[in-house]
Amino acid sequence: MKLIFGDSHVSALKAAIGPKASPYTLIANHGKNLIDMQLDVVGDTLRVFADNTSASVPLDVTLTKGDRVVLSGPLHSSLVSRHRFWKSTAPWTMHEHFPKRQLASGNFIKTLAQDRTASMIQLLKAAISAGISVAVLEPPRLSRRALTESGIDERVLVHVDETYRAEVCALVEATGTAVIDTPKDTHDGAFMRASYQAMSDTDVHHGNKDYGILALANAAAFLDDETSGAEDAKTTTDTSQTDTPQTGKARKSILQKLLKA
Repeated sequence: MKLIFGDSHVSALKAAIGPKASPYTLIANHGKNLIDMQLDVVGDTLRVFADNTSASVPLDVTLTKGDRVVLSGPLHSSLVSRHRFWKSTAPWTMHEHFPKRQLASGNFIKTLAQDRTASMIQLLKAAISAGISVAVLEPPRLSRRALTESGIDERVLVHVDETYRAEVCALVEATGTAVIDTPKDTHDGAFMRASYQAMSDTDVHHGNKDYGILALANAAAFLDDETSGAEDAKTTTDTSQTDTPQTGKARKSILQKLLKA
């Protein structure tokens, strides 16, 4: 099985496929269900489930040895970076810019990353041990709408988002898991480009169908790469800029399928 599952960011990839037949199974869930997942290993199968925290479909996925899986969720920083806490607080490394604010230590964001991703890191380790090839999909960068919606200073918002993602990347890569970068064309280095943002003015962090097409192509390059397995997972990068013969072929193949009338 070739599976992409996790938080609501999978929805953009599902929109990219639409009603067409797909070689991949895509399951979008509520991000809160990933915070405390339960794992049940029986033989060559790994069941991943959680008590449902919202009106979304309950999380209950069974993986089998040999599956190729892309997990969306660990690198989603929005709930941390947009928290009202940052209206009156700044990271210690920014104290010169915000001398009158309360300061958060350098370990604060690191601790948040460890806590929020503990269950997901456990899943990655269990999947690799079970012979399941797994990668983590980075979500879109924040939208500039997040500035207006949150009221947080842009410098603080960008710093917290980048720092959180870096901390999570380190945790993910320490397990030997591949990280699939968010497509470079979709952001300016800090914020998602407007042409890739969700259509709703109230949505500050999801990508649209065009974003989903590029992100799905990157995920497909991993899912279709039969030359690597769980035992030799590696960090991957955005294929929209740099292709190898293997990833370039996979990207063009899936893009042709998605864009075909």
